[in-house]
Amino acid sequence: MSDGLSERLSGADGAARRGRGPGLGLVWFLVWSGWKRQRLRTLLTVLGAALGVAVVTAIHVIDHNTIQSRMRAQTPEAVGIDFELTPKIRELDPVASLDRLRDFDSLRAAAPIHQAARIRVESESRGGLGFGALYGLRPGDDPFSRIQLLDGSWPSASELQATVGAETELDGVVLVGPWFVEEQGVEVGDTLVLAPPPLAPRSRCINGVRVPVESPIERVLEPRRVRVAGRLRSAGLGARDQGRVLVSGLEIARALAPTNPTVLQAQLAYGRDPDRVRERLEQDFLVSDGTSALLGESADERAFRNGLKLLGGLALMLGMFVVFQTLSQSLAERLRQIGLWKCLGVGSGTVGAVFLVDAVVVAALGSMLGAGLGLVLAFALQQLELSSLGRFEEWQLREIPPGPVLWTAGLGFVFTIAGAFFPWWRARRLSAVEILNARGLDKVRDVLRGVHLYLFALLCLLLPIGYLSMTTILSDSNEEMVLVLLQLAGFLFLFGAILLLAPVVVTWIGRVLLWPATKIWSFPAHLANKSIYGQRGRIATSICGLSIVFLAVLGVESLTSALHGDVRRLRRETLHDTLYLYGGSAKTVDLDRLAALDGVERVDRFLGPVAGPFELRAIDGDSLAVADRPFDGRSDLREVFDRERSVVVSRRLALLKDLRVGDGLDVGTEGGSVRYRVLAISDRAGFFPDERAFALCSPKWLKLDFCIGDERTAYCAVRLKPGTNLSVIRNQANEWYGFTQAKSGENIYRTLRNDVTRDFRLFQILLALILGLAALGVVNAMTIATLGRIRELGVLRALGTSQRQILGSLVLEGAVTGLLSALIALGLGLPLGRLLVEGMNRVAKVDAPYVLPSFALVVVPILGVVVGVAAAVVPGLRAARIDPAQAVRFE
Repeated sequence: MSDGLSERLSGADGAARRGRGPGLGLVWFLVWSGWKRQRLRTLLTVLGAALGVAVVTAIHVIDHNTIQSRMRAQTPEAVGIDFELTPKIRELDPVASLDRLRDFDSLRAAAPIHQAARIRVESESRGGLGFGALYGLRPGDDPFSRIQLLDGSWPSASELQATVGAETELDGVVLVGPWFVEEQGVEVGDTLVLAPPPLAPRSRCINGVRVPVESPIERVLEPRRVRVAGRLRSAGLGARDQGRVLVSGLEIARALAPTNPTVLQAQLAYGRDPDRVRERLEQDFLVSDGTSALLGESADERAFRNGLKLLGGLALMLGMFVVFQTLSQSLAERLRQIGLWKCLGVGSGTVGAVFLVDAVVVAALGSMLGAGLGLVLAFALQQLELSSLGRFEEWQLREIPPGPVLWTAGLGFVFTIAGAFFPWWRARRLSAVEILNARGLDKVRDVLRGVHLYLFALLCLLLPIGYLSMTTILSDSNEEMVLVLLQLAGFLFLFGAILLLAPVVVTWIGRVLLWPATKIWSFPAHLANKSIYGQRGRIATSICGLSIVFLAVLGVESLTSALHGDVRRLRRETLHDTLYLYGGSAKTVDLDRLAALDGVERVDRFLGPVAGPFELRAIDGDSLAVADRPFDGRSDLREVFDRERSVVVSRRLALLKDLRVGDGLDVGTEGGSVRYRVLAISDRAGFFPDERAFALCSPKWLKLDFCIGDERTAYCAVRLKPGTNLSVIRNQANEWYGFTQAKSGENIYRTLRNDVTRDFRLFQILLALILGLAALGVVNAMTIATLGRIRELGVLRALGTSQRQILGSLVLEGAVTGLLSALIALGLGLPLGRLLVEGMNRVAKVDAPYVLPSFALVVVPILGVVVGVAAAVVPGLRAARIDPAQAVRFE
């Protein structure tokens, strides 16, 4: 015993006699001595905690900056506004619907806005100031921070009543935008006169003809006299129209522009599903949701972001798994040392304090290092142009969201401490006599009895609950929420099942896998077999860590293969041998000239589009009746297409709106909502490069309902015979009709396929890091196990076993561990992949087919063996260099 330890034990003994308990100096000395003796164990523990925290931190930082960058890149006033609503019943005042809308539990806020596009502004002291855009809001009602004041104030409704009336000769107050301040010198307190411009003639499409509509205004619109109550910053509404903006009360804007509609702007409650909410709102409102995509919560983006968040949970779980495994195995390694401490007078409290202090310091270091590494990783991925929305989404911001970062670091810290509880509880219950009399692995097995159940409860139950409490799963539908949670629960169940059942499986499957090696390398194979049989629990935990990562790899590859299959199906049905022309305009009858060129089978002419919640275009019914089109062999549908208001909808639109053949589809027109009947659901009807959710109707109905004629077209699809020179067709279309843009179906297919590959690149990078984390756990376990077998290995070396044989036994053990992990993952991953694809189709509103991930089926076993062998190299080299003389005397 060293002099330093003797002095500290004497001090501890004196402190105990004086009633002060164990000395902190002794505890810290024992902790520091353990770190010096077990540098590798300490390093692996810190790295395990740090990498788990780092992956989760990086995911949250990437997601935060992606969404914030997208929102701020759009018009500033759109931030926080997800829907703009207009009642389907035109006679209904939108403000009257506001209270009912605010009770809608899926909306966080709602407020009206009325725009008068061009208002003449005059100053009583300086004359005419020009024109500006007037926006009317209810006083004191601005839940979206649309008003940001440079100075002055926006009065409440009660304050406004006190300043308006016959005595003041004011009709209200107004806020002025930056242009009026900087160019015209308007100040707070000035009096302005707002007057509408002359009314332009109005018309409405009625039965295909634009008919002038008499103005409902029977009196001349009177100007409004207002006082300037404040000046706007160049943000929110102040950033619109180059700062030529005025904001007044709602009544003034409605009085100056009575023919313009009052719109209700609404914001989703956080985490709600915009697709589901829109479906419910569309029962009473015409919904414009162009700004909802700003939040990254459209169906496909929401599914991608949810996948990243679940992947973060897996990373944190594996990081804590490595930490717990290290702390528990180190207890088994330090059994004799603990016995010697107790024989020398160290109490159970001091032993427990050693484990606690060790865990606290390691947890703090791991959490802080993980948070820092997570920020570095997030900003490194920014340079690779990766985002959390499943496609390239430039994010210039470098904001650090303090809540998720601190919460993630806190979870890592808390669960590292929780991981130390089991070895602390076991260590303080051990007696010195039991420890010193123990030989072999029996005492180790006794000490670690129940560790798997504790680990399962800690990592598969408590950690996910803590993680989900800080990570909102983006969903509003109960069914979808259940689906996402069931997927997570499935991963956890598989994790626990492997952890609990693998010790039984390992004993016989491991021998089967080692049998070929016994014919070639018999003695190393015998040593590996003995190790696997004698340390089934430790092997099982290593297999569990690797197999759950391989399951995630197979899941991601299943999703990727399914989306690639969806793109291939689109190519087969629509894109093959087709050239899409746009960027110009041509008379539809003139396109017969293009159809007469050599190599051209036919030309499909598309009219429109009509703007709305989805894209509505028109196509001649004869084009839908040719071979491989929706009306092929269905003359009855062809007749109905022209006779009744009906549409052919794409598969994506049918999924988004839950449409079936025969259902009604409401389409907003100038005269109100009109219902079309769904005749067919097919992607064979056409393709539009920027939109896969569309509907096609007959030109007759586009003319009657929207007054869009069939004389000219700006988009057409040219079906070509195999081998046709695309450049000739493209050049002729440009020369004759001015089509400046052309995309071949093959180029579109390659672009869509590359988009899928690029979308999942972030998953692949994160999975590679998580696989490294799992491999770290294997290295950790094998290193600790090797240290526990120093005496045994020393005896083998003394009896003539070569370094090559010792190293070979550990390499075989690692290879079996990796291969077993891969086989278990393959057995469970294939049915899980099918479930994931079905879940993705339901959540993301796609119809991707399940495709066997053949590449992953080959790569995963190879990857398992490589990772297992690589993880065995470090402990294997250390074991091979053991000095037999010292090892035999090792206690």
